[in-house]
Amino acid sequence: MSARLQEDLVAALCDVDCLTHPDRRRQLHGRLPTKLRRRLNTGQDIDVFVRDLVEQAQRRGSLGCVLRWIDFFDDSSLSIRRARGMAAPLLAEEEVRALSGVLGTVHEDAEREVGLVRAWLDRVGYQDVESLYMGLVAGRSDTIESPRPGSAWEALMDLAELPRPLSGDHPLHVFCSTLARYSADPVAGPLRAWAGNGITAPDPPPRDGGSETVARTRVVAPGEVPEPSREQKVDRDADGSTGTPARLVVWVTHADRRDRYSVEHWTRLREDPHGPVEFREHGHPDALPPEEIGRYVCDLVDGLQSDRRMVFHDAIRVEWVIPLALISELRAELWQQAVVPSDAVGDQRLGARAQVVYRLPEFARRGDESNGALEACDRKWSRLCRSGSGAFLDVHDGNGSRGHQDAEQRIRLIQDDDLAIFATGSCSHEEWMSDVSCAVSAGVPVVVWRSERHRHQISDGLGAMRSGAKMVVPIAHIRGFPLILHESRTQSVRCGDPGYIRDSFGVSVIYHDSQPLRPPEAGHLSVSCIR
Repeated sequence: MSARLQEDLVAALCDVDCLTHPDRRRQLHGRLPTKLRRRLNTGQDIDVFVRDLVEQAQRRGSLGCVLRWIDFFDDSSLSIRRARGMAAPLLAEEEVRALSGVLGTVHEDAEREVGLVRAWLDRVGYQDVESLYMGLVAGRSDTIESPRPGSAWEALMDLAELPRPLSGDHPLHVFCSTLARYSADPVAGPLRAWAGNGITAPDPPPRDGGSETVARTRVVAPGEVPEPSREQKVDRDADGSTGTPARLVVWVTHADRRDRYSVEHWTRLREDPHGPVEFREHGHPDALPPEEIGRYVCDLVDGLQSDRRMVFHDAIRVEWVIPLALISELRAELWQQAVVPSDAVGDQRLGARAQVVYRLPEFARRGDESNGALEACDRKWSRLCRSGSGAFLDVHDGNGSRGHQDAEQRIRLIQDDDLAIFATGSCSHEEWMSDVSCAVSAGVPVVVWRSERHRHQISDGLGAMRSGAKMVVPIAHIRGFPLILHESRTQSVRCGDPGYIRDSFGVSVIYHDSQPLRPPEAGHLSVSCIR
């Protein structure tokens, strides 16, 4: 990025109302991509905040998304239109990089070609491609972090951000192929080439036609979407999610020495924007005393945050793999509040810097070995993905006291096929072990507990609705629970907002999906500690 262009854009954005007013700035901050939110401090002076915003957005290929959100909050004011004009050269570079990630290496004339298509599609209203666009993003719109498109070009750029499917055409190819059928020269040629998975030199000068061709045709009715697009599959976890946090998998077990514990960890990262998330670095330090375990993992998170591959991930998720009895013995839920001294701005507790979940070694896949709890969990995720919602059971009332169900009734409720989230609270060690062990054995994918007595129930922040005798939660809040909890800790959402969980550092979650807990063959790893 040119330093002069960057400074000109920063100066222009400092005049935009939704950035100059603190309350509106916080509203905007809450809508930005997660990978940006956690790196920005809304309490800074306006020029410092805007400079950080521009630098972080450009570094992560999100400048276009950020400007669209600012445009949304500022009602397309004159000041934001001026800023977008100032950002045009920077956006052009970003768009070429984003398209090349799907279409392959671009040639030296790509920027001219992209500009040609952009100028044409910018004049085509979103309503003219809405049915096509909605058909292509169906079931995966939660991966798009920009506001609703305002033009066919913004719709195209949204599709460029979707994950590459395991089979079938990428949605971007289908979109370009369909537009090419309704387009006139000179843009029909590039669109056909993009649909064919490459960018070619522009076609000869235009003969006739223009942007009105698409507008008149209303691209396209649902029945006109090419058949391959309906069979596309997205690389999803068993829980149906498409998010890609960088994962730090940390195993904790008893060591041979008294009051020492064995800690072993792996990172799971992408090497490129569309590559698989795989086990990468591995570390196994000397046995640690319990008070050093949390700080050790904070240092690992430091290393991950500065890793170049983090641009391919939205967040960091720490997955503590630890036996249930050891969670209780070590008060492992307190590791979420671990902190190491630093000069960094903002809350430096582990739970504010990363999503934190606990997973049990009983759920580790071991070849073809039968695993009843894991199989039950997989069945529940499949059922939840089909139904779109699941039951929520909180066995403690709003005063933090144990509910009135007897043991047999509670077990029946926990073993219910559609139970997705089970929550317990502050109670005796025996009651806690009984509650959580029963839920884990039944394959309940999300098990939540409070480490202290709190007046508020966890369901308050999950959009739970009563359906007969049950509380029902949408699947987006079930599979997104680690993110919802993290956003409450970082104040990305505020008290009273949907998704806000009160006293969030007193809440812990055992969360199981289909992601592996160990590499299939550790010997094939590149062994190096990320510290």
